[in-house]
Amino acid sequence: MGGVFAVLGALLFWRHRTTAGTVAASLGGALLLLAAAAPALLAGPHRGWLAFARVLGRVNTAIFLSLTFFLVLAPLGLVLRLFGRDELRRRGPAPESMWTPYPERNRDPSHYEAIW
Repeated sequence: MGGVFAVLGALLFWRHRTTAGTVAASLGGALLLLAAAAPALLAGPHRGWLAFARVLGRVNTAIFLSLTFFLVLAPLGLVLRLFGRDELRRRGPAPESMWTPYPERNRDPSHYEAIW
């Protein structure tokens, strides 16, 4: 984190944002010095950062999975249902077995070869 803040401070200085650059560079320098001189003192902030990252990861995962479901999977399911597709073969009488016959063209080993 110290290196990231130091680079961010340098980038802010380069963009003529001196106040923000000073804050970021100072924080980065302090973290780098502390890491070099007494790394054990950074155990507490490290645990706090990991706790924050865990919470942020759970929130982001919930948001991402919800958006994926409601914006991709649910509309896809509705469209497939409208066109009468039954990919899981749940309609009709129950089959004796779930086995599907192997296509005849796949029995020939030459179908694995690229034709281009």
